[in-house]
Amino acid sequence: MIVINSNQRKPLLLTAGCLLFCVFFFFWPLKAPNNQKATTSHSSLINHPNLPDPSLPPAWHNTTRAKAAFVILTRNNELDALRKTIQQLEARFNHKFNYPYVFLNDVEFTQEFKDLTSSLTNAETKYGVIPQEHWSYPDWIDVEKADRLRKKMGDEGIIYGDNLSYRHMCRSSG
Repeated sequence: MIVINSNQRKPLLLTAGCLLFCVFFFFWPLKAPNNQKATTSHSSLINHPNLPDPSLPPAWHNTTRAKAAFVILTRNNELDALRKTIQQLEARFNHKFNYPYVFLNDVEFTQEFKDLTSSLTNAETKYGVIPQEHWSYPDWIDVEKADRLRKKMGDEGIIYGDNLSYRHMCRSSG
């Protein structure tokens, strides 16, 4: 015979009460009030303001879509991470729209890079080189002051604050 002392009864009673409560509401039939028609969750979503009108064609059949492209600043050595990004873009969005990709780098892209990225999409792919004068400091910048401030940002823990290439990339893409 199992003996339960008074300290063990409270958790058992609470657990049993919660279990009964859950079972009761799980198996309780959902009924609409007598004066209302019962609706399914699907029919209540038909006129939801955040959902598209089902009588309209899907978005990818829209002929007035924006003229756009994916512009990606990347390097040849970032090919593996970029491959995953393109696969996700294609799977979730671009396989319907086929927006072109424009890849930019501060050096020529390798043939391997071009072959792999173009094989990941049916969309057009273009490859460009950002000229050195767009990627580096303009003549009117005080390079020593910029170096000091970049080092200070790195010391303060600002993400990419001390990364010269990243700063040039941000400037060239702006």
